[in-house]
Amino acid sequence: MRVMIAEADADARAELVNAVEELGLQPLLAENGHAALDAMLGRDAPDIAFVDWQMPELGGTDMARRVRVEDRERDPYIIVVVSDATGEDLGVALESGVDDVLGKPLSKAATRARLHSGVRTVELRGALRQALAALEHQAAQDPLTGIANREAVLDRLHFELRRIRRTASHLSVGICGVDNLEAINATHGVFVGDDVLAGCAQIVDSTVGQAGHAGRLGGDEFLVLAPGTDRDAGLELFEGVRQAVEALPVATRGPRLSTTVSIGVATSESREDLDALLMAASKALRSAKSEGKNRVCCAV
Repeated sequence: MRVMIAEADADARAELVNAVEELGLQPLLAENGHAALDAMLGRDAPDIAFVDWQMPELGGTDMARRVRVEDRERDPYIIVVVSDATGEDLGVALESGVDDVLGKPLSKAATRARLHSGVRTVELRGALRQALAALEHQAAQDPLTGIANREAVLDRLHFELRRIRRTASHLSVGICGVDNLEAINATHGVFVGDDVLAGCAQIVDSTVGQAGHAGRLGGDEFLVLAPGTDRDAGLELFEGVRQAVEALPVATRGPRLSTTVSIGVATSESREDLDALLMAASKALRSAKSEGKNRVCCAV
């Protein structure tokens, strides 16, 4: 864990460095307020910071306020170091976004107490962020297939449509329907059918990889988004998806089963409205099914 020390007084700075090193933490020195702010907003930002109330160029409370406004993702533990502060000064410091106040002259016990409190808080905040991220992932995941659920993939589609309007780029969407799932359910049972659906979803998701986003639209259909692809590039990507599913038998709780998907594709070259894109892709999927299945059809 890294601890930044932005302290103008040399003696106080030395005491803080010694206290940090005694706890096995890594000190990082900043010579003025702007250097401290740059460090706090940088890629390798420290987890804890001691900042002097009267740091040159940018005071500790002003720096803390800037950090809270400009970096809402990370949440460093900030301790402002003050001397001869009034109760009103302390109130201003705490309102600026600092977590704690350490008075001068420094005492070893008080400094260690602030450090221990900072370490515990940083660890608790990290655990909370991980728990929230896990909950967000769970909320966005389809429980049967393990890929994104309908709400998550449609949210992503909204995002991609906004992006292409800003950047004048392209987007292809494909609705992939698992072929003959009803027959599989009738022959092998719905649990084997669920395994086939989940297996196909994983093949589709892994084939798309970093090139796009896949989610379960509902029933036996998956929605795949391919940002940055025009009609030709989109058809090439979705043909690759079709071939991957056809080539890989799916393990089930019964026999390994070969299956296929039919795919309807629509592109933003002629449609930039979400409903229009989905309707066009759905119509193209119906064409793929009616023409014999296991094929890719593009909306005109």
